[in-house]
Amino acid sequence: MGNSRNSFQIKIILIVCIVIVLLAVLFADLILADVISVPFLHRSEQTDDSGDKDADEEDEKDKEEVESGEDKVILTESQTEMDGTYIDISADKLRLTEEGDQEYLGYSTDISDESTIEWDSENPDIAKVNANGKVTAVSQGTTFITASSGSLSDRCTVVCDFTTEQKPAAQPTTQQPSQPTPAGDAYYILPDSNSRYLAVSDISYLSKKELRLARNEIYARHGRRFKDSELQNYFDSQSWYRGTVSADAFNEGVLNTYEKKNAELILGYEKQMGD
Repeated sequence: MGNSRNSFQIKIILIVCIVIVLLAVLFADLILADVISVPFLHRSEQTDDSGDKDADEEDEKDKEEVESGEDKVILTESQTEMDGTYIDISADKLRLTEEGDQEYLGYSTDISDESTIEWDSENPDIAKVNANGKVTAVSQGTTFITASSGSLSDRCTVVCDFTTEQKPAAQPTTQQPSQPTPAGDAYYILPDSNSRYLAVSDISYLSKKELRLARNEIYARHGRRFKDSELQNYFDSQSWYRGTVSADAFNEGVLNTYEKKNAELILGYEKQMGD
């Protein structure tokens, strides 16, 4: 009986020892796992931070390239601000009645660099145009002349009709700047430049000097004075002129729609004539 009790006690002790050993092993495994996982997590976080940092550096680099204008970022035309909003050829239709007839097409625009404007004829065998908008009749027919810059354009219909009655030869003008066209009891180079839209044919007979006077005549009607002594002396000699507004104080807002368009037309024609 005593031996049985001792054997039973020994078994209980062995079982307890085994349980303690198992618990010790399990506890050791948990501690070891924590020791290993913490550096691994730190390395992962560092890797993630490094990736985020690299991405931020790439974004910053791309931003700098856009700001510095490098070729790696290409902006489409719709993303860039257009230089200018319109090109307006002054004549909708031009008729030429003789082979070799030539006529300048005047235009107005708010494009800052007018050298970007290109002239093109739809059919050069009927009428051709040079880089300054001068149209030359080649053969009978109808074509279109286009002035364009980028996405902006306007066009004029050109009719070459050599079967119509020939126009009389132009008489040489004896009109001088000091003897302008009469208008009532006053004298103007272009008396109706404030009341209708002018065409190129209305100004093509004028000399370069007369064109300059005619253009400034529009401003002189509103009492503007001029810093240029030649202009000022000329308008002082006109009975209708009342120069009361200095050049610096003059506001072009007083001009009506006809006057603004006609001043642009004359200026464009002056540029085409060159020096």
